[in-house]
Formats: sequence, C-alpha cells, structure tokens
Amino acid sequence: MRTEARFGNFFRQRRQALGLSLREFCRRNGFDPGNISRLERGLLTPPHSTEVLESYAKALKLEPESREWHTLVDLAAIETGRIPRQMADNQAVLDKLPKTFRTWRDQRTRSGPWTKATDLELWADYLDARARLPQLVRRLTHATVDSIESIEFPAGEGGQRPGWDGIVATANGNNFVPSGLSGWEIGVDRDPGKKAEEDFQKRTKNPLDLDPSQTCFVFVTPRKWTKKHEWRDKKRKLGLWKDVRVYDSANLEEWLETAPAVDAWIARLLGRRPDGVIDVEEYWANLSSLTQPGLVPEVFLTSREEEIKNLTEWLKGPSLSLALEAFSPTNVIDFLAAYTASLNDSERDQRESRIVIVEKIEAWQVLCAANNLLVLIPKPHLSIEAEMVAEAVRPGHHVLLCSHRFVGERASTRELPRPYRHDLEKALVSSGINEEEASRLAREAGGSLTVLKRRLTRFPSTRQPDWSQPRNAQDLVPMLLAGGWDDANAGDRAIIAKLAGRSYDEVLSTANRWLTSEDPPLIKLLTRWSLVSHEDSWLLLAQHATQKLDIFEEVAVEVLGEDDPRYDLPPTERWRAGLYDKLPKYSSQLRLGIAETLALLGAKSDWLQDVVQPVRRTENVVRRLLKDEPTWKR
Repeated sequence: MRTEARFGNFFRQRRQALGLSLREFCRRNGFDPGNISRLERGLLTPPHSTEVLESYAKALKLEPESREWHTLVDLAAIETGRIPRQMADNQAVLDKLPKTFRTWRDQRTRSGPWTKATDLELWADYLDARARLPQLVRRLTHATVDSIESIEFPAGEGGQRPGWDGIVATANGNNFVPSGLSGWEIGVDRDPGKKAEEDFQKRTKNPLDLDPSQTCFVFVTPRKWTKKHEWRDKKRKLGLWKDVRVYDSANLEEWLETAPAVDAWIARLLGRRPDGVIDVEEYWANLSSLTQPGLVPEVFLTSREEEIKNLTEWLKGPSLSLALEAFSPTNVIDFLAAYTASLNDSERDQRESRIVIVEKIEAWQVLCAANNLLVLIPKPHLSIEAEMVAEAVRPGHHVLLCSHRFVGERASTRELPRPYRHDLEKALVSSGINEEEASRLAREAGGSLTVLKRRLTRFPSTRQPDWSQPRNAQDLVPMLLAGGWDDANAGDRAIIAKLAGRSYDEVLSTANRWLTSEDPPLIKLLTRWSLVSHEDSWLLLAQHATQKLDIFEEVAVEVLGEDDPRYDLPPTERWRAGLYDKLPKYSSQLRLGIAETLALLGAKSDWLQDVVQPVRRTENVVRRLLKDEPTWKR
C-alpha cells in the first residue's frame, strides 16, 4: 500500500545532494537498489530498527544529532505510527495528545515487542531453542515478506539434517530478508563468533547448489554478539558472497516488533504470554486437548467444505472483513484454529505467522498500527464497532468477525453451518473415540459443537450458558419437560401452557428470545420446536424442574395415553388419516419429547434436587399407561 513518502522524499533529496545515482549510492553502501527505490517512492515503509536508520544516516552523510539526522529519525517514526523521540521525552507534549493516542502510546512505546533480546538470550541455553529457532526465523519471514518464491527452514528433528539451515528466494525482501537468494545458517552456541566463522568457511568451501556471487550469506544467533558488525564487515570485504548479514538477539527483537503474531507466539513459548492477545497455535492446543485422546481438526471442519474454500480464498485476497454467524460465536474461532491445524507445517507457519486473536481493545489499537499484514480476530466478548473494523482494514489487515447475529441489514455475513450427525460421528472416531461412544456423543450434541464440548470435556468449568442460570432456568423448564412440540398443533400448545402455568403466547415469546441467543437451547424447523440436545439441557436445567414433576406426570399420561386413531384404519389407508379426521390430538414431536424426558428422569435422575425416588415417578407413569389391559394400539 503506497503511503505519503515524506521519509522517502527526504531520503532521495539527501542522496541527490551527494551527487550519487541510486545504483552508485547502493553499491558504495551495500544496500539493495530495489529496496531503496521502493523506500524513496513510499512503497516500502521506513525501518523500525534504530541500527538500520543509523546506517542510512551514515550513508547520507548526516552528522549524529544534527538537525537533518533528527529529521530522518522523526519522519521514520511518524510514517511507522510511532511517536518521535523528542515528543516521547516531553511529558507536557504527551499529556496534550488525545486519550486514545496516549493509550496506544503507552502500550506501544513502553512495552515494545513482547519478546525481549534478554528473553532470547536466556532461551538459547535450552534444547528447545535449537529445535525452535529455525521455525521462529521461518515464521518471521512469512510474517514480513509478502512475495516469497520459495522458503525452506527445517525445524525440530529436521533441523539436524546436513545442508543449509535455511534458504529463501524472494524478489522483494525487507530490512531483514535480502532480496533475491539467501542462504541462512542458524546457531545457538555460546560463542556465536566461532560458530559463524565455522559456518562461513564451510559454506564458502561448499555452497551446495547456491552460487555465492548471487547469494546473500546470513547468520542468525539468539545470543548477544557485540562484535557482529566487525565480523560482518570483514567478510563483506572478501567479496566471496553477494552480501553478508548477521542477526543476533537485538536484531531478532527488532524483527519481532514488526511481526506481532509471531511475537505473541514465541513470547508465550518463553513464558511471557502477552496481555490481550492469543496466538492461534495456543488456542488450538487448548481446544484439541478437551478429550483424551485429543480432538482432530476434522471434528470442527466436517460438513463445512464450502466454508473452508471461502476462508482460504479470503485469506489470500485483499484486505477485507469476513463476518461469520454461528449459534455460538466461539465456533467460528474453533473453525479457523482447526483449519490452520489441518495444514502441513510450511502452510501452517505461513498462516499462523499473521493470525492474532484479540481479547482487549488496547491490544486491538496496537495491532491495527502494525505495518505488516495481520489477520485480526476479536473474541466474541469484545465489542467491535464498524469504525474499529475500518481502522484495521484501511492499512491492509484482514478482520474475521464472529457473532450469533450481526447488527445492520447491509452487513455482508455468512452462516457457519452445523455439522451433520453422521459426519461428526466419523470425525470423532478419527479422534480415537470408539464407535459406540462417538455415536452417542454425535446424537447428544444435536449438531451443536458447543454442546459437544460440554459433553466430552475432561475438565470442570464454572461457565454455563446464560439460559441455564437460575434467573432464566425456570422459564425453560416447561420446554425441557416437553422436549419438543409443534406450534401448528392446538393440542401441543395447550400442553405447553399447562406445563408452564401461563399462556402459550408468553411461553412462545420466551422460546423466541432464546432461539436467537448465543449457544441457544432450542432449534426450530418450520413449525416444529425441539431442544438442541435433550441430554445437555437436562444436565443444566433438571435441578430446577422439581416443582413441575407432579404436573409433568399428569401431562405424560395424558399425551402418551392417547391411542393413535390412525390405527383404526386399514394399513393401506393410514397415510390418508387426515382425510378421515383420524389424526392424533398431539404431535409426534411432543410424544417423542415427553418419552425422552421420561427416559432421562429414570436413567439420569442424579441432577434432580430434593426429589425422593425420582425413578419411581417414571415407573408410575408407565404403570398408569399400561393398566387395565391396554389394547395393541397402546
């Protein structure tokens, strides 16, 4: 995205004042002509790195602390959304800034990147650093370079194989990734100078398939290396490689500042989890560990092939917001996390290096100011206004919004569908759950992955849906006991009113309110109402049903005691029962719902409170239904 090139104009004017062409200026100072050209035209943002800025100032012959030197630094700060140093050091000036900008400044300038150079230096002493450092560099490259032709950074066990630790090819690099071809060597050794020298000699002697004259040699260490510039300059003078670069802990900290998603990820791994943000890898790790064995991504992706295709295209496209509606908004984040987890290692790093889940407004404001493209996902509890979405999309970020219902008729939204029961059952089997248990869980979930998570979690939770709270539960107990009904059936409406002890219209108003809530207990298909999951609702509401059990017994006998008049007709005529006025008084939806409630009352009565021998109630209903020698119809 092109910006007003105030920094670039100043840079070009100072270069031209030296009487140097672009190529000659770059040749003398070891800069990439393509990068400097884009910088001068405003196509590349100024660097955050103080070290890089100082190298530019030195090449432009600007005296340290001179007026021109301060102008260069201040313009770089302004165009990258930071406060110039003179302002940051002047408390009177800071106090006059708007409140929102002061909040942003406090978050940005006081904390910088979440991962500090000292954190990386301490990390270097652990075995994890040897395996993870190539992945860190790989993610940083993905996060800050938009057009990568090829990239290879074997991590984990793959990092022990012979050859280059990393190879990158890109036409448009940046301050950290050279344009063209670069070969990378990475080491965590306590003596980075010795390691760098060994790797340089080894690769100079045997560059494998790379041409040194066309390749930049890059060495990376998470250690602090005070003599890195001396070593780099010495190797550059040899002219054996196209260029030589060295990055130590300080450079990695600066690089991380430009890649917030990667910064959040590595900070969490180092025990410095940032406040207000979650990296998507952590989110998936928590989600998949609900069960033992852990859930596979297919559980959250099944029956959603079209949505996966749309998500992939959206992530590859220009900056836009995508609004997905789901009965439970967290299902949208579950879906995205499962999607990234389903990718191979390289694709997953490419996606996750830019995705951030945001929990706080302050973090949102900081991330919107990031220079490199991000995919921002606000948690459902975070209230995001249209202006805040525009704040993120305008500089080039993607925004994924999730809600059970969006505000505004013109909002472009899509619905995240529920999984089909058969597909969900197969996905659960793929997770290592036996077929019988998978079948039961898929049935009890009723198409709701939120219910599924409640049913199979290994861990206790204090959070329950709002409809199950005591202040709301009593209104839903009649619907729990009925289990389902048909709004078009007069007999059903009378039974629901009888169970509730109030008019049917009042009950219907309550049902409609919860139908459109987050994590709804009810679902409606045409005129038929049913519980999303009878078992789940029973576990959450049964304790509030004690006072309604007497009337439920009477209702159960009344509804289930009706002999179906269709059986008065010959078998070949029963399909035309409506023409003969032989339809039952109550719908099959209500009959089935009440029968399931009886089964739950008998089999899962431990959630009832202050009820003596609850199983006996089921037995009483069955006994009354079968007394007096019932006919075969019963």
